[in-house]
Amino acid sequence: MRKKVDERIRSLIENGVKTRHRSMFLIIGDKSRDQVVNLHYMLRKTVIKARPTVLWCYKDKLELSSHKKKRAKQVKELKQRRELDCERVDPFLLFLESGFVSHCMYRDSERILGSTYSMCILQDFEALTPNVLARTIETVEGGGLVVLLLRSLSSLTSLCTMVMSHESKELSLLKEQLFDVSPVGPLVGMCTSLDQGKAVSTFLDAVLGKTVQNTIALTAPRGRGKSAALGLAVAGAVAAGFSNIFVTAPTPQNVCSLFEFLRKGLHMLKYKEHSHYDVVRSCNPDFRKAIIRINIHKEHRQTIQYIEPHDHLKISQVELLVIDEAAAIPLPIVKRLIGPYLVFLSSTVNGYEGTGRSLSLKLLSHLEKTSQMQPSGANDSQSGKSFQRLELKESIRYASEDPVESWLNDLLCLDATNSVPTISRFPHPSECQLYYVSRDTLFSFHKESEVFLQRIMSLLVSSHYKNSPNDLQLMADAPAHHLFVLLGPVDESQNILPDLFCVIQVCLEGEISRESAFESLRNGHQPAGDQIPWKFCQEFENTDFPMLSGVRIHGYGSAALDLLTRYYEGQLTDLMTEEDNETKEKLKLPGNVTQAAAKVSLLEETITPKQDLPPLLIHLRDRSPEKIHYIGASFGLTMDLFCFWRKHNFRERFARSLSLCFREMDYKLAMRLLEAYTSGLKDYGKVRNLVPVLAQLYFQEKLPISLSYLQASILLCMGLQLHDVTYIEGEMKIERQQILSLFRKTMVKFSKYLSTNEFDKSLQKEEEVKKMLPHSISLEDDLDDGARQVVKKMKQDSIKLLDPRSESLEQYSVADKESEFEHTLRNCSTISGSGVLSIKSKRAPLERVEKSKKDGGSKKRKKG
Repeated sequence: MRKKVDERIRSLIENGVKTRHRSMFLIIGDKSRDQVVNLHYMLRKTVIKARPTVLWCYKDKLELSSHKKKRAKQVKELKQRRELDCERVDPFLLFLESGFVSHCMYRDSERILGSTYSMCILQDFEALTPNVLARTIETVEGGGLVVLLLRSLSSLTSLCTMVMSHESKELSLLKEQLFDVSPVGPLVGMCTSLDQGKAVSTFLDAVLGKTVQNTIALTAPRGRGKSAALGLAVAGAVAAGFSNIFVTAPTPQNVCSLFEFLRKGLHMLKYKEHSHYDVVRSCNPDFRKAIIRINIHKEHRQTIQYIEPHDHLKISQVELLVIDEAAAIPLPIVKRLIGPYLVFLSSTVNGYEGTGRSLSLKLLSHLEKTSQMQPSGANDSQSGKSFQRLELKESIRYASEDPVESWLNDLLCLDATNSVPTISRFPHPSECQLYYVSRDTLFSFHKESEVFLQRIMSLLVSSHYKNSPNDLQLMADAPAHHLFVLLGPVDESQNILPDLFCVIQVCLEGEISRESAFESLRNGHQPAGDQIPWKFCQEFENTDFPMLSGVRIHGYGSAALDLLTRYYEGQLTDLMTEEDNETKEKLKLPGNVTQAAAKVSLLEETITPKQDLPPLLIHLRDRSPEKIHYIGASFGLTMDLFCFWRKHNFRERFARSLSLCFREMDYKLAMRLLEAYTSGLKDYGKVRNLVPVLAQLYFQEKLPISLSYLQASILLCMGLQLHDVTYIEGEMKIERQQILSLFRKTMVKFSKYLSTNEFDKSLQKEEEVKKMLPHSISLEDDLDDGARQVVKKMKQDSIKLLDPRSESLEQYSVADKESEFEHTLRNCSTISGSGVLSIKSKRAPLERVEKSKKDGGSKKRKKG
């Protein structure tokens, strides 16, 4: 039974084509593929150009194979099972056989970067990831369609579980001005936007000017024509006579658009394929026959060669180097690629491929500074180079202010770099407070929560060299991940969000069973996640450490890190907080939202925001920390990062263990080898195995030995980096004999210290520490025992205090002097004129009496 398509669908497609805005459809049902044909038919009738191209993306299986012979076999089987009408032509089969449909699995979606399609179909919704969503949707051109196919969906809640006119005139004027200029005119004439035309013109000015010491960086969001501009610029370099041109990108698929527009530019400059140039494609099946080389032989031999980013040492006699999608290449490699030749560099600053600002914040700012300083006589390859920075703002793939682009950017926080807030003031770190972020409230789509989320992502993107949309999903859903933010002083009188200074993302790791640790060691496989426990288990073959629980820190800041450490040590949490949290967990009843929503049909269901959400920011004193055994961090080692973590009392706990032959050797025998080397009786090869251990002990400050800076540097290279003398000779620019002499003096200092009694005492102390055993009773029992002893002693003291014969009361006794007074009066005949009667005591004080009694008793015992 045929049904008429809703007129609103046709109107949406027609309006999208007129405004060059993309349209999105969500089709639900088992027969959703049939509606794809209808949508493609309406799009084909609306657009005024060749048949629209289609990109069909799927997880791992199609209903009908993309291979022609396999599809014919499947159709035959369907007809035999009478699942397909033999007398009626299936429109979907005609749609697949049209030749305009490209299929791509989700795991291979990186190869479509830079391609443009009119229609994109996404099936297997449950397999979609944020990365795939960003890659695929942004390939659709303006006026195109984005179609999501959902087989069966009974509830929307179940998804939770699973060009301006004046610019056109300026572009036309630019093309007219450069029309007669070769080769600039024909190439600029191929540009679509004014920004792209100006960028190509700037590139060609550098090419024609033969300015070798020049670097030009082109930055823009996705869909602005960066790769096309680079391709046209390379075509101009070929026309200018450049012989050796190298192109690099993360993968050959990333430069498909560049080589495509390079060929179009050569065609515009009257170059013919096979007659004037040949195209070489990759034989690697993973690269899908991508172009990796173009050999030109019209006037003289010229080459455009693709190279891997890490093969920068292999390039020689390069005249022009083009770096496409530089944000996806590690920053140290990009720095090594830039040299004393012309460099064109492009990067996506917003969107899937450009969610890291390390390139713009570090490399581009460094190039700007070096170009302004222009040092003379410097050996740095980047010094003395002039630098230009270009930016493309106008969209080419689709019209400006495309609603689908805005929706995707808001959903995945792809334009977080544009949401950097202004800081009102910079308070002292002691005035700042660390708060725990409730992720349920953060991702509740509340207005204020969205603003705060954009600020968090802006800070993370600005701090890390590479962030993907999958990191956002990890932050939202991973149960082991938690967020902490360092905020400035909060003014409760103003209804605004406080200043955000630091974001810390921590990951709870550990508590891995011993069986899993043994299995990992036996198979030599390291599971995803739990980096620190698995590293310790792998390197030290210790199956006890993964059983401990710990925290791995993703972000940092001095004040925030100190507060976080104190928080996990329990110094910032009230004593009653843990009991209150346990009580709340018991009273909290889990509600199954999915089961409740399943009772309501799709058309009757009403989606409402979450209710009874916790506060967005929770003070640390109101939340008890998880019980952990350690706090650690995993990062790429640089001098600044090492100094930062060392300043906060973090110590390096991972050094790659080497299978050294002296591990089971007695230390006295090893000492003899060291003494023989210092005496000149042995060469360096005999003590080579001792050097890493001595170097490790020295740099961990376990050996109180004083070395010069040069001696310590040589020890570092030979002991920890395991370099030979030839390498040190080339790096430090000192002679070989001087290196060996300094190294021998270093070993003499080690030998003298290890031969002293101080070293023997330190070994004895370590053995005593190893023999220490834990107490047989617990801390609580020990405290109770001490309390009982104190109470018993207090009772005994109170009894003695009440006894009148106790020694404590004898010091207050009064001597009996009445009898002495009466005896003096009887014997006194006259009284002095002053009226004072003097009485001489014949009895000793009580203490003397007691003492005399004791002395008398002892004398009697001696006589007896």
